[in-house]
Amino acid sequence: MNLARVYFNLSGRETPIEYCTIAQAGRFFKRPKLFLAIDTLISFSIICIVLWSEWITLLTRQELYIWYAATTLNLISVSIVNIWIELKRRA
Repeated sequence: MNLARVYFNLSGRETPIEYCTIAQAGRFFKRPKLFLAIDTLISFSIICIVLWSEWITLLTRQELYIWYAATTLNLISVSIVNIWIELKRRA
């Protein structure tokens, strides 16, 4: 979804695609940023539950690598989205 957004932005066209599936659903209610915030809350809640429940200690080595990759990409993407929103707001 983000690559499609990049394409539309680089071509100077308004993008019909949001940053994530939940934010895309928010377009139906004309509140994609609210739904993006809800997506972030859900993602961080899942991470906290896994860490605090100590469920992560039950994962195999391969599952841990997948977990690390997924959570890292998720957290980095949230930061990139927030930076992008702020930069667009200033433009």
